[in-house]
Amino acid sequence: MKRFLFSCLLMILGMSLSVTAQKTYTLVTAISNYDQSLRPDCGDLPMVTVAAQNLRRVLSKHSTSLAMLTGKNANHDNILAKLRSVCAAAGTNDRVIFYYGGHGSPGSICAFDKDVSFAEIIPIFKRSKAQQIICFFESCYSGTAISDVSPYKWNVSECRNLIMFTSSRPNEVSYGDGNMTVSGFFGKGLQNGLRGMCDVNKDRNITVIELFNYIYHYVTRRTYSHQHPQLVTSADNFGQILVSW
Repeated sequence: MKRFLFSCLLMILGMSLSVTAQKTYTLVTAISNYDQSLRPDCGDLPMVTVAAQNLRRVLSKHSTSLAMLTGKNANHDNILAKLRSVCAAAGTNDRVIFYYGGHGSPGSICAFDKDVSFAEIIPIFKRSKAQQIICFFESCYSGTAISDVSPYKWNVSECRNLIMFTSSRPNEVSYGDGNMTVSGFFGKGLQNGLRGMCDVNKDRNITVIELFNYIYHYVTRRTYSHQHPQLVTSADNFGQILVSW
């Protein structure tokens, strides 16, 4: 009888843990080839999709659900629709990871057909119940996600669960390696960091501030301080664990 009750207790405990376990919903977007008839201002970026595919492999190890939009599928409506779906699926114990790689303009990312403004993106994050929303924007002028340069202004305190990494300051472009086929420096630093190279205390847990410090120094060294990644979040989130490796 005691053994039966103990077995029941273990089953209940297991069910409880499965209900409360954190799930990670990931969306990776990247555009290497723009339609010049729609976006004559956006030249091709051969490195971007390759980098996003490499990042996808890294993030797949830490994701419950992972979706990817590239090329013409990464258009304005699809990006916003998929982002709404991902953010709506995440519960209070879950997290969302969003990566964008491509061209950027002040206040916006450049989707395949037209700009997606931060004024459209941030409210989606605000409505999400997710415990953590982690964003990586690899594009020129991505620092305008929160800046006077952008026509859209918001305060970090309005979305305290948001952890945003941008590849550059508001007035900076984002650089890639010499042949522009492997990765942007920000994307490469991000991949290296998530693989454990930023784990300075060797506890096999990668925190927000560990990852940012690694990316920042990686990018500034390789661009001779022409590009400076930014971390946009509350200081309370610096010690949050992003992944364990």
